[in-house]
Amino acid sequence: MKIDFLADTNILINLLEGDKRLLSYTEKLLAISFVTEIELLGKPGITSSQLKTCKALLSDCIIIPYSNDIKELAISIKQKNFTC
Repeated sequence: MKIDFLADTNILINLLEGDKRLLSYTEKLLAISFVTEIELLGKPGITSSQLKTCKALLSDCIIIPYSNDIKELAISIKQKNFTC
């Protein structure tokens, strides 16, 4: 299974809001992190209809779970490439 695109929360929000620039991504296999899943489903005030729509979109995505290896790699990359 080949992942086509790693999407962040903003991409999925814009997709759910009908951003036409993102329509081509609906035909691709998207991956998201577990953080994106939490951010989408944990939105304060989310309605049952919105929750259902989000879950349907997420069911078509590969969800990358939390792991210490991913956490340590992200910390290392951030330390090497970003300044505060």
